[in-house]
Amino acid sequence: HIAEGRWIHNETYLDDYITFWFRRGGDPRQYTAWFAWATWQRHLVNADGAFAIDVFPDLLTNLRQWTLTHRGDYGGRVCYWQNDGRDAMEVSISGSGCRPTIESVMFGEAVALLEIAKLAGNTSVIEEL
Repeated sequence: HIAEGRWIHNETYLDDYITFWFRRGGDPRQYTAWFAWATWQRHLVNADGAFAIDVFPDLLTNLRQWTLTHRGDYGGRVCYWQNDGRDAMEVSISGSGCRPTIESVMFGEAVALLEIAKLAGNTSVIEEL
């Protein structure tokens, strides 16, 4: 939703949507989603670095929490994993587990967070990412 909405001129809709997920009761790890990447892409359209920097701590916490709760040894492989019904796969024949989709999402999240960290001048996070 955020990625597609980045072209909307009235920015309050996406500001509200993004802050809902992180500050007003949303559960950003319930389903696979690319909040940081979409926020960065939105910044590239509207050049609102202040908003991206404001939500940066929330986005970084989100990635860290995904790593704590959804990355580990799964079937003999270290990977990000997800329940298939929560990764836009519905109930698939492959079942839950390691997913290329979530690996791609987490890579995109890390790249976007790195860019926002550079924008914010946050060198300690740049080293972490």
